[in-house]
Amino acid sequence: MNVAFLLGNGFDLQLGMETGYKSFLKWYVEQPTNDSDIAQFRTYLKDQNSEWWSDAEIAMGQYLGNFSDDNIAVFFKNIRDFKLRLSEYLMQENEKYDLEKNSEVIDAFIDFLLKSSDDIMLRPTLLHLNELRKRNNTLIHFVTFNYTDALDRIVRKVKERSKTLETITTNSSVALSTKVGNIYHVHGSLNSSLIMGVDNHEQLNGSNISDFSKVSRTLIKPIVNDELGRDEHENAIAMLYDCRYLFFYGLSFGITDKTWWDLIKDRLIKDGNMQVVIFTRSPDDVIQTIIPEDILDYVNDKKDAFLKKLGIAPGSEHYDAVRKRVFVIRNTKRLNISIKDRNIPVNV
Repeated sequence: MNVAFLLGNGFDLQLGMETGYKSFLKWYVEQPTNDSDIAQFRTYLKDQNSEWWSDAEIAMGQYLGNFSDDNIAVFFKNIRDFKLRLSEYLMQENEKYDLEKNSEVIDAFIDFLLKSSDDIMLRPTLLHLNELRKRNNTLIHFVTFNYTDALDRIVRKVKERSKTLETITTNSSVALSTKVGNIYHVHGSLNSSLIMGVDNHEQLNGSNISDFSKVSRTLIKPIVNDELGRDEHENAIAMLYDCRYLFFYGLSFGITDKTWWDLIKDRLIKDGNMQVVIFTRSPDDVIQTIIPEDILDYVNDKKDAFLKKLGIAPGSEHYDAVRKRVFVIRNTKRLNISIKDRNIPVNV
């Protein structure tokens, strides 16, 4: 049985790395440059006042509208500068913390993988994962939308400690195991093919461009993955189609990854046994647990927001059936592995 954790930038932020788009943009616009085109591009991004990486990617697609065939080379130069500087910045953040040397990080991560399903806000027993783990060998895979290798280092240490996260012996004395599976970097990594941009041509403002061949392999992520022939991307798709349970952590569900959300939507509609868990964050004063409607409203609102991101609207044919298979965890304490919170010395 396959289980997948889909991890976004929120995971790296939880580790204590300053990998948010706003943090990068602040650093990026302060970097010296003698190129007026690049300086103008940085000002354009700053003026967008974007919060998420997907917002920045959309901004790049719209920025294309400022160019024509005559000056498109300037566009490519600016995007190239952005990617090179992004790689430089994230490499610095990636190397700041020696995560895997602290055993508490590994313990917390394993607890996160095995016990998170116990924290579902309403009717956790309706998530059948724990019961099925008692009857099936389980592999936990990871789809990461991040470029850093922090997850890889943690998982490597987990595997070095033990090949098996948990062993359950059945009444018939059969030992069933839960193990860590594969990591899929669907946007590439800092060491190989940093892939960023939009999801499709409709997200480009390219009315003045006649030839989209280089634009496509520069800025449309599915095309870049396809032309690079990245097995990791295709293998991630195959794994998700063979997956029974999905956990979403630290993702904004931006439209620049629409291909992935369409895949999840397709799986949820076609497989009535598939269940998903979404991790959410909110201030402590958002709900009062003593007030039942606070809890009910919060869970229902988060489910609706998630389904809306996937393109499943209230009243649609599959809405009610899918909604019953979505579960919410609020402000999990299990992934308490921030280096900053633990006062662990950083290696700069």
